[in-house]
Amino acid sequence: MSGLSGIRSAGCEACHGSRATTSIRSQSNHYTSRSRSSADLTIRTAEGDTVRLSYTSRTQQSSAVYFYNRSGEGLTESGTVARSDFNSSLDYSVRVKGSLNEQELADIDTVVKALSQATAAAQSGNAAGAGEALAALTSDTLSTVSDLRYRFDSRQQTQVTTRDTRVKIVRPLPARAPAKITAPDTSPAPAPAPTIASLPGQTSEEPQVPAPSPDTAQRTLLALA
Repeated sequence: MSGLSGIRSAGCEACHGSRATTSIRSQSNHYTSRSRSSADLTIRTAEGDTVRLSYTSRTQQSSAVYFYNRSGEGLTESGTVARSDFNSSLDYSVRVKGSLNEQELADIDTVVKALSQATAAAQSGNAAGAGEALAALTSDTLSTVSDLRYRFDSRQQTQVTTRDTRVKIVRPLPARAPAKITAPDTSPAPAPAPTIASLPGQTSEEPQVPAPSPDTAQRTLLALA
């Protein structure tokens, strides 16, 4: 009985079927950087002319990396996708009130170059270089400039986002038909048929007695009378 019950239990598990599991993992990394710089320069000449220079620069850089991996049911696949974008814009304006002569234009050009060098050095962390560029702006080098005002502003924002997703999918496989179980035959086996031994030169068949002839039968009857 124990062997039969074990077979029945195995057949029952087979009929319920099994399950297939698939694991999916995805990860995305997003990087975004935005920067904005603006400058405003106002110059007044000795003759009372006014020049105002201003600009605004904007840049945006973004990148994204997407990774995925899928495994299960004898299949494994993975891949990586990357994307990068860059945008920039520049707004520039010049306003002049009055009439500028050649010397005034030359002094304005000297001011603009010196301030550009000083700003670039300051942004890179070179304070000494910024100071040297501004030191060139003196009354001796700028004979036509009576007043100078400069403002610079720079801002930068960076954002990093990471997302990790894991998914597990479990689905049942089609159930299989239960195995057919046949109980063992416990009835006794039939006894073997008896055999008749025979001597050499003889057969096991019964002897054949020949039928009496009519004459022999008549003689037998007369003898009995």
